Amino acid sequence: STLAALAMVGAAKATDFSVCSGKSDGLGVTSVTFSEDPVVAGSTLTITVDATPTVDITEGATLEFDIKLGSIPVYSVTKDFCADLGLTCPVPAGVPVTA
Repeated sequence: STLAALAMVGAAKATDFSVCSGKSDGLGVTSVTFSEDPVVAGSTLTITVDATPTVDITEGATLEFDIKLGSIPVYSVTKDFCADLGLTCPVPAGVPVTA
């Protein structure tokens, strides 16, 4: 199941994010941080997500990222919450995580 689908906009001072229209945020995302701010074309970007899940997170749960600069889509990716983000599942609801 998809825990959250996030749209992020890179800005000079902050990384704004929102839950995509029609999607739910079972992950309970509280902040999103980019390793570079502003994002530099051609460089490696690390995205850190802080969250407090509102549901139990189990094997196979995914997190979708849609990254935009302004209103221009630049990158989309889906990650397996447990396998790709280095977390040990299951993660009970209410336990804060950083991935």
